[in-house]
Amino acid sequence: MRMPPKRFFPHAMIYRKKNGMGPRGEPILEEDLVIDHVRFDDTDKFEPRDIDGKVQTPNALISMVKKYTGPLPEFSVADQIELFGKQYTIAKVVPLNADSPEPFGYEIEVV
Repeated sequence: MRMPPKRFFPHAMIYRKKNGMGPRGEPILEEDLVIDHVRFDDTDKFEPRDIDGKVQTPNALISMVKKYTGPLPEFSVADQIELFGKQYTIAKVVPLNADSPEPFGYEIEVV
């Protein structure tokens, strides 16, 4: 499978895994992990309304492949990502699989 060139992954992000909640409801986060060579695609934010008002649509997509980033952590929903000084929360993690069960990269939807 052909990969896009490394120049298509020009961004760096800071990843913080959520470990739980503090006594005041604030998230407890692990130490920062800088991941280089990711692609950040920002989108317009549209928020459809449902009965509960809880529907969130992603307002950005982050793509990465292990070939350029090196080993990647296990991403989970509700973990934190920082890009360009702005905080994002992971809404969905899509592993990219090809010929093996081990993913060669991820697409992460963030809000």
